[in-house]
Amino acid sequence: MKEEKIKINKGHYTEMFDRIHVQMEMINTHLVQHPIAEQNEKLKRLLIKALMTLFKAYQETDNVVVNKPKTNKNARKHKLR
Repeated sequence: MKEEKIKINKGHYTEMFDRIHVQMEMINTHLVQHPIAEQNEKLKRLLIKALMTLFKAYQETDNVVVNKPKTNKNARKHKLR
């Protein structure tokens, strides 16, 4: 597989925040608030744990944004399929 370096731009950070937020909303709305989860405490706790993990990823994305390098040293390798 070929590897291509992708230059990270400001839009990538916004996109990451948005994608994590969308997933959090979907988990909360469609799973945590589902009647089965509402009636099964163990299941609901597991779903909330998944939600909290995504929230930590959201916070970590903020840390990456705050500490992002000023140069393009943050280019990452992307495998083309």
